[in-house]
Amino acid sequence: EGTNLGRLYERLVPVMASLGAEFEWIVVDDHSRDDTFDVVSAIAQRDARVRGLRLARNSGSHVAISCGLHHARGDAAVVLAADLQDPPETIPSLVDAWRRGAQVVWAVRRARPGDRTHAGFASIYYWIMRRLVGMTEMPATGADCVLVDRIVVEAFRGFRERNVSVLALITSLGFRQAHVEYD
Repeated sequence: EGTNLGRLYERLVPVMASLGAEFEWIVVDDHSRDDTFDVVSAIAQRDARVRGLRLARNSGSHVAISCGLHHARGDAAVVLAADLQDPPETIPSLVDAWRRGAQVVWAVRRARPGDRTHAGFASIYYWIMRRLVGMTEMPATGADCVLVDRIVVEAFRGFRERNVSVLALITSLGFRQAHVEYD
């Protein structure tokens, strides 16, 4: 995601400034083959709020998310992919729901454009997770962007599983959850 990080940073900083909140931005590089770590290192040189972490090998997005949550220091953490599919401009809505008492706030797309085959498999996965596994709090159409309260981060840190769906684990912890929709 080296080509996206500069644009994400340029959009993230004014969003966080509009909230009047102190923030840290942790970028976890899943040992990518591009210049992701070099780009985040350069941004971190200019802005002390930015930290880059690089995994020793490519381990998948859930390991990267787990790493970021284990290093997060704030009152809440937002998991946001660097590909800009989930816009950072969604963060104020997440924070509003959190301030109203939700401990886990999912950002849910109103529509998921793209490959119908992928959408079909995703639909089946979320149906299984909600109906058969019993994770009714999980958004029916899925979500990749989420805000979690500090208490959720601490509970999550207590789990030592490596091969787990981080988002399913967060859902199953039983904290107060809310959804916000975006386009």
